[in-house]
Amino acid sequence: MAIIHEVTKWDQEGLDYKITDKIPQNYQVWNISGIDGYPEYLPLCVTFPGTYTVLTGSLLAIRMPIEEQKILHDCAARTGAHNLTECRKLLNRKNIKQRTRELATAALPVYEKYTSNERYTTWEMSWEK
Repeated sequence: MAIIHEVTKWDQEGLDYKITDKIPQNYQVWNISGIDGYPEYLPLCVTFPGTYTVLTGSLLAIRMPIEEQKILHDCAARTGAHNLTECRKLLNRKNIKQRTRELATAALPVYEKYTSNERYTTWEMSWEK
């Protein structure tokens, strides 16, 4: 996994995103509508364990075709599978709704294509060590 650009302020809230070419293992698709003015980038985040609180000092973005972004965003928003690990766990369950299985099945190859085996840690994520 490589960080391509260090810091870019993109949206009107002034959030900083680092641009990456792979989704780190400890990151997830951030279930927001996207990054204003940059539809080709999918936002990624880390949440504090056991919460939905996003650590804004650790935001990443990955460039991918909008069709693939839609697949990952739909899977994250509608099934709760925000990363490759969660998607695989969901598909291994025996009793899931047909639509949930369809969304996760569509997302699995996209997650596999873009997910790295590496973890990415910043100083703000010291609780993760």
